[in-house]
Amino acid sequence: MGAGLGGGSADAAFFINLLNDQFQLNFTETERIDIARQLGSDCAFFIKNSPVYATQKGDVFADIKLNLSHLYIAIIYPNVHSNTKEAYSLVKPQQPSKSLLDVIQQPIATWKTDLVNDFEKSILVYILL
Repeated sequence: MGAGLGGGSADAAFFINLLNDQFQLNFTETERIDIARQLGSDCAFFIKNSPVYATQKGDVFADIKLNLSHLYIAIIYPNVHSNTKEAYSLVKPQQPSKSLLDVIQQPIATWKTDLVNDFEKSILVYILL
């Protein structure tokens, strides 16, 4: 909690899926996404549990072809808690030089320089405050 990695949102989405399965509610994916949207901006993202191109508040999706199954990710938590509202209040969105859709079609080795996360600067400022 507080790491900014969507843990609470993922938990909420998986709980919606669990309730749907356990109680045989037979909600469609679209219905579960609509429920998740009411809980938080990125909750709906975790209903699909697959790579998508997300727009708007992170809850409008377009399917993309992206296979990362051959990769491993190491997440290192430095024991720093961030308040989501405060951290996002510091974000200053910039127009990217390349579209995200174009960048993710490039070799992954180029993502390090071509993929920009506007939240990264604001969270570093937030931590240093």
